[in-house]
Amino acid sequence: MGNVGNITGSMLYGFGAFLVIYLAGVLIYQVVLWIQKWKRKKKDGEQENG
Repeated sequence: MGNVGNITGSMLYGFGAFLVIYLAGVLIYQVVLWIQKWKRKKKDGEQENG
């Protein structure tokens, strides 16, 4: 019984770690896209100003 609990716990831990890494990756990707969009907008504004 203890072994089953350990296996389930390690599986849950592995899944949790995967979920954290996945969410962090998505978050970083969104931030990078936002920064690129912001930089492009800023660059366009500078061009308009002269």
